[in-house]
Amino acid sequence: MKKIILIVALALVSTGAMAQLSPHISTSCVSNSGMSQYDLNLSLPLRNGQIRYRFMEQDLLYSVSLHKINESIITGRAKFQSSASGETRGTSFDFKYFPKTKQFEELNVEANCK
Repeated sequence: MKKIILIVALALVSTGAMAQLSPHISTSCVSNSGMSQYDLNLSLPLRNGQIRYRFMEQDLLYSVSLHKINESIITGRAKFQSSASGETRGTSFDFKYFPKTKQFEELNVEANCK
């Protein structure tokens, strides 16, 4: 019985954190250098989504799994899915998105989002 109460309490806390956020995030982010563009399409309830990454002649699509979701930060992992520019593989990366400031970060790249 204690386990059931704990599970319900954790679910309510998790749902409460997401209540402040839109259940779906769709935004474009441009790096400070202006050379990289990230199009985020994230489903918070499903904890997944996609990121389209464009850099110079590259146009890559990554599938996303979200790890941490709250009103101040969303973290996740992006894995190569496909390419519109001919690449057959891409490097997976961890990322952070800050909903309040509309900032995106991955590795050493910071980007401002609309």
